[in-house]
This record gives sequence, C-alpha cells and structure tokens, in this order.
Amino acid sequence: MINGSSTARISSLAPMAQKGLDNPLYQSGPFSFLHGMSGTHEDGTAYFTPEQGQALTDAWIRYNFNLSQQALSDGRPDWALFHFGLALHPSQDTTSPAHNDYNGLLGTHTFMPWRDKAPLSVEIPHVASEAHYPGDNSNLARATRGLFDMFFNQQSLPSTPVFNTWGVDPVQKPPYWYPLYNFLFQQPKG
Repeated sequence: MINGSSTARISSLAPMAQKGLDNPLYQSGPFSFLHGMSGTHEDGTAYFTPEQGQALTDAWIRYNFNLSQQALSDGRPDWALFHFGLALHPSQDTTSPAHNDYNGLLGTHTFMPWRDKAPLSVEIPHVASEAHYPGDNSNLARATRGLFDMFFNQQSLPSTPVFNTWGVDPVQKPPYWYPLYNFLFQQPKG
C-alpha cells in the first residue's frame, strides 16, 4: 500500500488518464490540441491557427509533466501517474500519421485538421490507421519510452516543442477489412 492505495490502483491511473482524453467530451475541435491536431468547426473554419494548436499541445504536455514530477517528489504516485498519462497521450498522438502530415523529418510536424462531427467516411480511416502497433522501433514507442524515462529519472523536458523530439511514424498497412470500407464508403470514380 502506498498512501492508502493499492499498487494495482496506482498503476491503472496513467492509462485511465489517457483513455479519459479519448472520451467523447474531448473529441471535438476545441480540444483537438489534446490529440496533436488542429481543430475546425463543421464548416471548416479553425478554432485556432496551426501554430496556436501546436503551442497549446506543447503547453499541455509541459503542464501535466511538471505536475507529475511534482506529485512524484511529494510522494503522491497516484497523482504523478495520472498527470503523466495526461502528458503522454498527446505525446503519443503526435507520432501518428493520422494526426500529422508525414514527411519523416523531425521538427516538421503539420497537425492534421480535426473536423467537428466528421462523417464515418473520415472517422473510420483515422481509427483504422491507428489500429496497428507500429513496432518497438517506432516513434510511438520512442515517445513512450522517452517521456517515461524523463519522468522516472526526474529529467527536464527539452526546450523545443516536446512533440518534435520523436517525429511521425510512416503510414501503416491498412487492416484486413479496409477494402470493405473502401467499397462501402468511397465514391465511385467516373
């Protein structure tokens, strides 16, 4: 028992924080920076500029990472892991080609637009592109390990935007059912 909490409860807090950000409440344009994306209204007008979105994403990561380190120093592993999860979620999302235009270069993220009330024909490819783990040598894995190491070694975050530390993974092979999706949702050519 640590601070009256079981180890299992404490270890579940970082994933709980991450999943909390995927709650429908936070799946809208004004919260797109929590996912490393640029939010737009249904009509395509932006909630904020791409630069503002990137600044908000970086500020969110830093704010929660700093709270996690402070909580760890204060002997509150439950709050430390909760805030670590809140910092980790956008750090991982920014490695996804569904969230960024992929060009393979570090420091050149271009957040993809996130449209409010997007149709299934937009949502399904987004979710499908993230259904496959890109591997232990991916930027996703490097971002997870990197932030984890900084957290537990009580290191400072880089002075540059945190999400530029790891880059964007290449587009993954679509899942086996993707041809069915194309048949059902894509407009016929011609």
